[in-house]
Amino acid sequence: MAIQQILQNIFLNPLGLLGILGLLPLIVFYLTRPEPERKVMPSMEFFQQDERRSRLQNAFRKLQNNIILLLNILSIILLSIGVAGLYLESQGAESSVIIYDRSVSMHDEHAEAVSTVLSEASTSNTVIVAGEDVEVYEEVNRQRAADIVRDNDPIYRQSNMASALQQAELYEGNIILLSNLDQGDSIRESYQELGSERGLRQMDYSTENRWGIVDVSENSVEVRNYQERQQNLELDINTEEREISLGPGETKQVEAEFEGGRNTVELPVDDFRLDNTAYVVNPEDESVEVEYHGPRNQYISTAIESMENVESSVDGDIIILNEENQQVYGSDKPKILMQGSASHWQASESAEEEISFDQPYSITINSGVYDIQPTNDSLTDPKRAVFREGETYYYNIEDSEFRSNFMYPLVWKDMIYQLEPSKTFANVNQEVSESEFDQPGFHDGKAVNYLGNPRTGFESLGLESSSSSIKENQVSMIALILLIILSSETLIMLQRGVYR
Repeated sequence: MAIQQILQNIFLNPLGLLGILGLLPLIVFYLTRPEPERKVMPSMEFFQQDERRSRLQNAFRKLQNNIILLLNILSIILLSIGVAGLYLESQGAESSVIIYDRSVSMHDEHAEAVSTVLSEASTSNTVIVAGEDVEVYEEVNRQRAADIVRDNDPIYRQSNMASALQQAELYEGNIILLSNLDQGDSIRESYQELGSERGLRQMDYSTENRWGIVDVSENSVEVRNYQERQQNLELDINTEEREISLGPGETKQVEAEFEGGRNTVELPVDDFRLDNTAYVVNPEDESVEVEYHGPRNQYISTAIESMENVESSVDGDIIILNEENQQVYGSDKPKILMQGSASHWQASESAEEEISFDQPYSITINSGVYDIQPTNDSLTDPKRAVFREGETYYYNIEDSEFRSNFMYPLVWKDMIYQLEPSKTFANVNQEVSESEFDQPGFHDGKAVNYLGNPRTGFESLGLESSSSSIKENQVSMIALILLIILSSETLIMLQRGVYR
C-alpha cells in the first residue's frame, strides 16, 4: 500500500508503468540474436592483443555497438512514463486545504472540480466537502482527493459553505476553492479574506444562469429572466412553441393547457441546464387504487368505498394482503399486511391486549395482537397494533370488535394515504429537494423537478495563490524527448547504412 501511495503521488495513472514490460521481448531479441562468425587472421593478431589490454576501450566499443538497443530501452521507458502521467512539483506549500462545494449551482462544474484537484493538489491534502452537512477528510494524497470529489455529486440543495470556512481555518495549507460561491456577498468576502491570508486558487467555472423555470401549476408556468437586459425566449410546451418576452429581472406567468399524463416544458439551454426543463404530470384519475388479497371482507370493502379518491382494483397502487400469497408478497408495491399474512412478518401466538390508537383517533379497545419476533430493524412491542416499516404497514390486530366503529374507515384511509397519497396535481408534481427521487424527470407516475433560484452574479475572488504547490503533467516534455531519441536512432541507422 505504501508503494501504491508513493506512485500515486508521482504518477497520474501508475498502471501506465506496465508498458515497461515491453522491454522483455526487446531484451530477449538481443540476447538470442545470432552472432556473426568471427575469424582471426594471423596478420591481425597484433591488434587483437592490443585490444585485450584496453578494457575501457572494449567497453566503449560494446556500448557503441549496442547504442540502438539503449535508445530503444530509453524510448520504451519514456513512453511508459508518459502514459502513466508523470507529475513534477514546483516549489511551494506541501499541503493544501481543498474546499468542495456540493450545491446545485455546481451541477455542471463537477468535472472541472475533479480536474482542478488533479492539477492543483499537493502531496498531502485536507478535503472539506460542503453539502447540507460538512465532511472532512484529512491527510489524503492527490489521487484520493480527486476520488472524493468525483464520488460526491452535487446535491439539489444549498451547501453549508459557512461551516466549511470554519473547518478550513483549523487546517494548515494553501486553499483550493472548488466553488462559484453562490452564497451571497458576506460569504464571498469571508473567503476573500481567508485567501488573502493563506493563498487561494479558485477553480475556473462557466456557470451563468440567465433564465429558468421557477414554478409550475395546473394551468401555468412561471419563467424568470435573471439578466439585466431584455430577453426574447421560445417556450416549448410539448410540441407547442410560444414566444415570450422578459424584461430585466422579470418573472412572467405563462398560461398552459397540459395534456393528461406526461408533459415537458422547455426553455433554450443556458449554462445552468437544470431549470431549463420542467416535467409535468397532469393526473387523469386522482384515485388511489387498492388491490385486496384474502378472504372476502365486507368491512374493508365498505371502508374503501367510503373514502374519497380511493377505489378497489385488480391491479392497484397498494396491496392489502390478508392471506398466504408469496407471489403478491414479493411485489415492490406498498403493502398493508394483516394478521392473515402473519407468517410473512415473523409473528407467534396472539394474546388479548388493550390497544390505544394515536391521535387523532383516541380509540382504546381490547383485541388480539400477535407477539412479533424481534429482528434487528423491526418494532417489537406487541402492543403496537398498527405500525409502519418502510413501504409496508403491519395491521397487527384482530379487529372483529373494531369493524363497526365509525373511526374504522379513518384508520384505513390514514394507512393508505401515507403509503400512496391521492394523485392530485400537487402530489404527483414534486421538487427534487422534497422527493424520495434524487434526479429530475418522470418517476413511477410522478414528475420531479428542480425549480430553484440560484444566483446569477458569480464572481471570481480574483486571488491566485503565490505559494500553491502546483503539480504539472509532464507528458508534453516527455513526448518531445522521445521524439529527439527516435530521431537520433534514425540518424544512427542511416549512418550505418541500414536503409541502403
